[in-house]
Amino acid sequence: MSDCHIIENDFLKVVVSESGAELQSIINKKNKIEYLWQGHKEVWGRRAPVLFPIVGRLYNDTYLHEGKSYKLSQHGFARDCQFDLLMSGETQLTFLLTESPETLDKYPFLFNLYINYKLEGPRIHVVYEVQNTGEEDMLFSIGGHPGFNCPLGESGKYEDYILEFDENRFDTFPLKGNFQSGNQEPLKLENRTLRLDKSLFKNDAIIFKNNDLKKVTLRDQAGMRGVVMKTSMPYFGIWSPKNTDSFLCLEPWCGIADNERSTELKDKEGINVLSKGDIFRSNYEIEVL
Repeated sequence: MSDCHIIENDFLKVVVSESGAELQSIINKKNKIEYLWQGHKEVWGRRAPVLFPIVGRLYNDTYLHEGKSYKLSQHGFARDCQFDLLMSGETQLTFLLTESPETLDKYPFLFNLYINYKLEGPRIHVVYEVQNTGEEDMLFSIGGHPGFNCPLGESGKYEDYILEFDENRFDTFPLKGNFQSGNQEPLKLENRTLRLDKSLFKNDAIIFKNNDLKKVTLRDQAGMRGVVMKTSMPYFGIWSPKNTDSFLCLEPWCGIADNERSTELKDKEGINVLSKGDIFRSNYEIEVL
């Protein structure tokens, strides 16, 4: 792809596209394995989209702002926009997206959205910065959606992998279709681990709220290959589609899907309010094992 850029160090070779500022490849240089899902359209055509200015789905794909109705599709528009490359170094890339006539039809706010990727050893630091360049308060959500191959490499299978957590008990918030169900369920773990099984995702993603989850590891049971994700974002999703057993998404979010009702954007759960000129920062880290 002509709009792709490479950063690398002794541990990793990473490719990022200007289209969506989206990760395209994460290769572990020690074992030569591709860790990132490669976006097969018949299953899930994306790899690691940036979710902005909403996370999840709006009821009827619609929100209200100051009495006016706007249409915005699931996860927003950033993932389908062309970003500008601001900075390219050996181990770091920075991209920028600003408003356009097309975005203003869907989202009436002026903004700068910076996406930064930086390598440090076997880790990728991902930093989001949202700047309000308009005159009124800016309302938004933002999040990541990277998919990781599972199994990693040609040996093993999906069910050979486990999720390992930093605590032994979490509450989850099941979805009903694309929306929050309003229910709450405990996640049943054994020694802080959960073996992968497709039945886990019968109701779509597993959702965590309220800063409960800070670290999660996807790895084979021998602990030889895996991915560690660390985040301070207040919501987190884990998702694998029903039609494959080839990958798993670990999704740190500053935002969440609607309940089954329309709402003013300012009243939507997970919406961040940014004053004129202010900058909002959030980040997560991927470590390759």
